[in-house]
Amino acid sequence: GVHCRGDIDGQLIGCRKSCKCPSFQQCYVHMEDTGGSLEDIGECNISITTQVCISLATIAALVLVLLLARMALIQHQVRQEILVREDVRRHGVIREIERRKHSSRREDGGGGRGSKRASTGGHHGGGGAAAAAAMPRQGGGRRKSGGKGKVEKKPSVIFQPPNFREELCAFFRGTGTDIECRTLEQILKWDDQLMEVCHDYIQWILPTDEQSKFNFDAPILDEECQRIFRSDLDMRRNFRRGAQRFMKFLGLEANLAERPDSEAPRIGRAENFEKRMLMCWRGPQNHNWRRLSRALRCFGLVGMEEEQQALLRCLEEIIVDFPGMIDEATIGHWLNEACVKSQLVHKVTPSYVNALLGSPNLLASLCKQYLGKYDVNLDGRLQFDEVLKLTQELHDSLGLPSSIDESELAASISAVDSSGSLSAEEFPLWFAEVLRASLAQLAAAAEAEHGEDGSESEDEEIDPALRPEYVAALIRSPKLLENLCKRYFKKYDTNANGEIEVNEALRLTFELHEGLGLATDAVNEGEIANSMAEFACGKDSLPGTLCAHDFPAWLTSSLHAVEALLAQRQGSTPPPPAAA
Repeated sequence: GVHCRGDIDGQLIGCRKSCKCPSFQQCYVHMEDTGGSLEDIGECNISITTQVCISLATIAALVLVLLLARMALIQHQVRQEILVREDVRRHGVIREIERRKHSSRREDGGGGRGSKRASTGGHHGGGGAAAAAAMPRQGGGRRKSGGKGKVEKKPSVIFQPPNFREELCAFFRGTGTDIECRTLEQILKWDDQLMEVCHDYIQWILPTDEQSKFNFDAPILDEECQRIFRSDLDMRRNFRRGAQRFMKFLGLEANLAERPDSEAPRIGRAENFEKRMLMCWRGPQNHNWRRLSRALRCFGLVGMEEEQQALLRCLEEIIVDFPGMIDEATIGHWLNEACVKSQLVHKVTPSYVNALLGSPNLLASLCKQYLGKYDVNLDGRLQFDEVLKLTQELHDSLGLPSSIDESELAASISAVDSSGSLSAEEFPLWFAEVLRASLAQLAAAAEAEHGEDGSESEDEEIDPALRPEYVAALIRSPKLLENLCKRYFKKYDTNANGEIEVNEALRLTFELHEGLGLATDAVNEGEIANSMAEFACGKDSLPGTLCAHDFPAWLTSSLHAVEALLAQRQGSTPPPPAAA
């Protein structure tokens, strides 16, 4: 091994024979005529590994340069934004100080002119003393009195940060900007991603009368600004445009912008609502829940009560259709009487009843509404005839028989209050029991509909997404569960081999969780396979499958697990399973 030497052309040849290439090179083919035949003697050149390293180093250097340039540009932009923000803030503070100085001069009754006359009245000590006494009227500091060195303190003007009233009005009139120098038109053109990650614009398009805990530069919608909002048509029109853009961001559709006076406001779920759920609605502690609270309060402050009720109606529907998605504290805040007042905006359905039993705040809100609606004599209590009318209308809404046993109804009232009437405190307790009894009647009616003899059509298809209120009834009703197992077995045995395999059981469990509003990411294929092996004790069950004989026991166990998850989500304990 010696290293190859270069020929007259500078090429390192001969590495196939008696020399070797340097470490950063490798030997390539080099054919040369040696006595009438071609022979590969080899030629040294830069190796492929070295070329790759050089390429990677070049790319890394370019990326580093780009990153440094981007960081420099971002820092420059941040500095510019800070300067602009400080200029705007300084301008507001200076204007507020000047306004307060002007108010102080007017309260002093022209003290400024007196001080000017005192300072130019002569060269004697009296003029200087008068000027010294007049000067503190502007600043509120200290002054000497009586020439004896006594110091008298004058209360200074209390300074408060500006509330940006003028800036807020100009922002909605289209002639001004927010604190970050953004116009309303610019914000309306933002995409959904920017509206999600930016947190200091929502206080401008949906202002309230409370100081923001997250943005100390947010405007305050004080009483004077509320009065202007209620009378200025341009501001109301632009406010509706901003609110509608925010509804679109949430996956809702509305007719707030350019709505004629003859048309009622509408807010509902748009076609892309489910695509927006992960970003805008799923918890825990989604910051868009607070934004919705701000929207509800803002609608009420600017005199748009109809829009407020339309939004509340939409939120109640979402709470009902997606149980457990919104936490109880947020529901309570939305329904708080100080913020919004619900006006019986939701039709009572079985799903709504289930949501009421799972949400104390939702139930309390409905009880307040019912108490105000059915308390005809306004004595603050519901008498028997008023309770009877309420119960009849509740049965009509749920599709239950309207004929009510009055003796049983009176007994249910007496169980709560022996006087035969219900106070505002007692009514929610009685009403919750009535709702539970109504769900039990619905479950019994569903079982009767499927037929007591189980003679149901083999070809009947059902929706695999059971409603939450039917789960307990299924577990405790052998006939209803038997019919359900037959239909589910046929539906999910997709290859018609008479066995439920793991992938088929996985699909069933996934759709069961999805239909009940439970998290589908908790569905684990391994756990399902283990549970199937536990119940596959029949001789007809193949390894990893369930036959028709073993399937009901496995499905019953799955329903028990689902019931426990539902009870955990609602903060209660599921009732013990009935004996077989």
